[in-house]
Amino acid sequence: MTSMFNAYLSLSFMFTVRYDWREYQFSNYEKPCYIFAVILPLSIGISGLILEAYNPSRLAHICYFNDYPQDCSDYPDVDCIRGEKGDVVGWVGIACLMVAALVGFFGTISVYITVRSKTRKANRRSLELQGPRLSDSIRRDRLRKEQAVAMQAVLYSFGVSKLFHLAIPGLCNQ
Repeated sequence: MTSMFNAYLSLSFMFTVRYDWREYQFSNYEKPCYIFAVILPLSIGISGLILEAYNPSRLAHICYFNDYPQDCSDYPDVDCIRGEKGDVVGWVGIACLMVAALVGFFGTISVYITVRSKTRKANRRSLELQGPRLSDSIRRDRLRKEQAVAMQAVLYSFGVSKLFHLAIPGLCNQ
């Protein structure tokens, strides 16, 4: 659910910063985004409960969508007690998480690129208008804002890479 809200926030920042949208323009999409961000993870979680798909994971000491006993679906002589259909729910859950993370990542990168280009254009215009009289404090303030957005993009990219680090082995072992 958190990654869905992060993707939504990233999109709202992108549309606000890059495309100059106002709050009333984005308000048409706000309720569907909230509903989607809540309903999708809840439906995946509830379907995992209904299908009895939550079982100990092969990779970590957590419960996730898995068959029980482990690998019973791979061996015909071992009867699965529960979770035979958990792989489908797991794939859907991981796919939704990946899409949300990628949307958030590319939205944040888009905001960073826009802020960087607008800052550089503003610096060029200020230099043209004021020449060398542009104060160092104004330059430092603009640079600080650009660095803050860049740091947010870097941190988001670390989050996305950690997500792939956790999810890819799970996909490979299913």
